[in-house]
Amino acid sequence: MQLKKWLSLIGVVAVVIGLAGCSKNMDVKVETVSFSQAPVTLTLEGSVSSLTVVNVIPKLSGKIVTTPLVKGQEVQAGEVVAKVDDSIYRRQVQTARYATSAVAAPVTPKVDPAEQAKLAKWYNLGAISRVEYDRLMRQAAVAAVPVTAGTGTAALSSSVEAAQAMLANAVIVSPIAGRITAVADNPSLAIAGKVLATIQQISPLVVSVTVPENYIKTLGDAWHKGGLHIDIMNPSGKTEPGRLTYLTTVKDPSTGTFVAKITFTNADKSFSPGELCYVRLSTERQAPQLTVSKKAVQTKDSGDFVYIVNDKGIVDTRAVLTGDTVAGRVVILDGLQAGERVVSDPPASLQIGMKVKTR
Repeated sequence: MQLKKWLSLIGVVAVVIGLAGCSKNMDVKVETVSFSQAPVTLTLEGSVSSLTVVNVIPKLSGKIVTTPLVKGQEVQAGEVVAKVDDSIYRRQVQTARYATSAVAAPVTPKVDPAEQAKLAKWYNLGAISRVEYDRLMRQAAVAAVPVTAGTGTAALSSSVEAAQAMLANAVIVSPIAGRITAVADNPSLAIAGKVLATIQQISPLVVSVTVPENYIKTLGDAWHKGGLHIDIMNPSGKTEPGRLTYLTTVKDPSTGTFVAKITFTNADKSFSPGELCYVRLSTERQAPQLTVSKKAVQTKDSGDFVYIVNDKGIVDTRAVLTGDTVAGRVVILDGLQAGERVVSDPPASLQIGMKVKTR
């Protein structure tokens, strides 16, 4: 019985000692984040867009008699992309032309017999010469032609021109070279004033990115003075050189970033408007950059993060936007501030809320 008591006591002591060991603060290595000058190699996510987007809008309604347009189809500037059934407009042109011809038929001038007899009498009496007689006869003939014929011809000519204009509108051409990115619900029917298709220019293209504030001066200097290299990469790994064509001087107050636009030729048409890509900007010019040890950056489904330790030694996490990795150091584009302490090599058992010792 006495032995059982001693064994129980020893067990309790062991548990207490174990709990005491568990309550001991974990020892972790931290680094204080600070800015350091280094050549810029910056990779940013961007969105591809077209420099020119046009809507194809028919000027008349009717059935499309050519092959319907499809999304993804490439067209050239001036290419006939659709033709509306023009049979009704051809008939209108023919009818107008026939009516014009009938009205404009030659009219044989006729002179009033009494006027003709009077002029002949004057001529026979020698009152007028033969030249004067012929002139007066021509004047009498012109005066006898009805004036309404000219008015009718002009009206019918206008009708012909209007019908011909409608006939010309039956042929729809592309104003630019590009790719069809959207078509109407029924691409076999043209409706006057309604969009039949949307065409986007695919060469050249432009990429928009947001640049962190601490890189703006360096990139701006490299842009204006030379030495800025830019590559655009799509998700499939295709790379193409680009050039900076726009860098705003106005900071977005909500993100602290600046908008930049990069233009590239898209020579083999492997990039498409609307897709995401990566833009790598590099220059030997140096910029102040925040970096942390590569081991400090952890990854989960929601993205990259680091463990930070506050002034009270309590552990927390911080989501970060990471850039390139250079010599074992990861560039932090957003999420950290100079002076914060980051766990440089966090152990697997480290958790939020733990109190730790730092070294």
